[in-house]
Amino acid sequence: MKTIKNTQMILALLAFTTLACSACKDESDDPEPQNNNTSSSIPDLIVDIQATENGTVIETISFNFPKQNGNTASCNGSYNENAKLFALNCLGKIGAAGPAFSFAGSTGGVKTGTYDLTSAMAAVFTLGDATPFLAKSGSLKIDKVDLYASVGALNEYFIAAELNGTFENSDGTRTITVSGTFKGVNIKSN
Repeated sequence: MKTIKNTQMILALLAFTTLACSACKDESDDPEPQNNNTSSSIPDLIVDIQATENGTVIETISFNFPKQNGNTASCNGSYNENAKLFALNCLGKIGAAGPAFSFAGSTGGVKTGTYDLTSAMAAVFTLGDATPFLAKSGSLKIDKVDLYASVGALNEYFIAAELNGTFENSDGTRTITVSGTFKGVNIKSN
């Protein structure tokens, strides 16, 4: 009886080892990332956005991070192929509610084009005091798209874009104009 249990234990260990080894993946099977950026270097992240009310600048998001190295502000995005959703988020100060700009909408991919802010699922500019303003008119124009790396269905891009729009607060008592540029914004896509 003890021999049967030992044999069963050895067979179970052998089966487990076989399964474990067959699940092991040789890293040489992974495709190497392809760097398709013509400059073959990481670009600077440059953001310059102004919000004006009655002609007076009331908020600014402005920073320049050489080679994407910065930790006081952020601007990045994503494209989800399954949801067909492009998102761009720019935060003027890490850890604060604002100033910030967010766009989420259908673009058909990470590609150049002009996208209407009002037909997006969301286009919001938030002031430093956390007051949100929703887009009433305007566009996000993606001027340049560089594929930086690609592994299977995952792609990484850097884009340049322009923003021009009119935004209104929730009760319609305030209207602001927001305009600016983004360069070197990192977009991840699946």
